[in-house]
Formats: sequence, structure tokens, C-alpha cells
Amino acid sequence: MDKQHLEFAKGQDFVATFFCYTGKTVKLSANALSGATSLSCYPLSAALASGSKLQFGSLVVTLSGSAAALATSLSVTAIDAAIDSSVIGKELQSLSGYDLEFEARDASNEIAIESSEVSIDIAVDNYSATLSGVCELDANSGYSWSVWRRNTGSSRPLARGDLVVFDAGFTA
Repeated sequence: MDKQHLEFAKGQDFVATFFCYTGKTVKLSANALSGATSLSCYPLSAALASGSKLQFGSLVVTLSGSAAALATSLSVTAIDAAIDSSVIGKELQSLSGYDLEFEARDASNEIAIESSEVSIDIAVDNYSATLSGVCELDANSGYSWSVWRRNTGSSRPLARGDLVVFDAGFTA
């Protein structure tokens, strides 16, 4: 699970979007041009299903066909921008049907923000979620955050990272 960095201003509204990853990655063997419908890659370590979403930096690509383990080419819907081969693609995990909870903890591991204080909206495409609320924490860089799946019979972290809170009107 990749750590994601968040920064909020004390006493101000915040909005933050996060993604969850499956752990499967793709390394391109050549740059891809905008509009491409096929990506050349190094042999895949695991199969990818048709419809899977891969995130390369800020660009999300959808597989239009499945790819077996060891495949070296991916069929995708036309991509919106070029992808440099140095950018690693990460498979996004669908959040469809998940009950999510957010928490932030201080340096002593005490809960500083609970889910009841934060709104979590899963995006229409089910592959990202947005947190929103008002940050009432003290300015500090010693916080950590996590988003948990808390469906019946399941309690596991999906995303985590560090949280910096700075005084309103000042940029960290």
C-alpha cells in the first residue's frame, strides 16, 4: 500500500482525493503516445482483467482486453495523454460496495479525527474517494491518516499516509 501525503489548513475546509491500489504494477517498455490503444510493457507478473484501471501518474487508463501473466502488450481504450515509460502503472482497486471510515492519529497514536467528523464520497467510477470536512487539529506535522474498509466481517486499511496541518494563511 502506497503512502499518500495530505496537507490541511487549521480551521479551514478541506477536500482530499485518495486512491487504493491492488499491488499489481505495470512497467512500460516504450513511451506511449496520446491516443494509443496498445501499450508495450515488460512481462506482467500477474494477469489483469479486462476493465481494470491502471494509474500512470495522474492519468488513468482502462484495459479493453484481459492480459495474462507474462504478457508484453496491453489493449487499452484510447489514452488521453502521452505516458513516459519511466512512470510505473498501478492497478486501482474498485471501492464499489465498500463501507469506508477515515481516521487521523497524532504522534502518540491517539485518534485525532474520526469518521463522524469527515464526509467520504466514493466517486461515480468507484475507483477513488474524496474526503471533506473542517480541520480542527493543531498545526503539526506529526499526524498520520488511514482509510479503512469496515464491511461486515472485514476490517482492513485501504489507504494511509502522513498528514501535515499548518496554520491558515500560511503554506507549509
